Amino acid sequence: MFRANILLRTTASRERLDAPRERIAMSTAESIRKFGFKRWYERTLIESHAYLVTCFLGMITTFAGLQLVADHNSVTQSLLGFVASAFGVVLVVIGLRRYTLLLALAEDWANAPPVRNAKPMRRSRSRRPARPPTMMHGIGSW
Repeated sequence: MFRANILLRTTASRERLDAPRERIAMSTAESIRKFGFKRWYERTLIESHAYLVTCFLGMITTFAGLQLVADHNSVTQSLLGFVASAFGVVLVVIGLRRYTLLLALAEDWANAPPVRNAKPMRRSRSRRPARPPTMMHGIGSW
């Protein structure tokens, strides 16, 4: 009975862990299908770096709160500093976790091997004529 209970809890927790991955993968596939890979990749990198900026703002808030606590002119100022420091730490943790998650997701999808049996995408007609990229200092530009 005890072993069965542990087995049920471990398989249930494993299913709960796999569910967000499936939701992330499904939403990622839907986003890539909707925007195209290049635009999805750019948006994901922009979003991840916005979380990095949030992390830095959280560090600034934490240090400002610690400064308020160190000054300790009054109890309310110390309490405000403690609350600001706690809020800053939460921003740092959330920002850093989301930054690394989104960056790893984008890099994993960018480095994935191409699909072998995929149909080639239809080229869209652009208003300007196609021209080959020019090389400038080793970087291609259009």
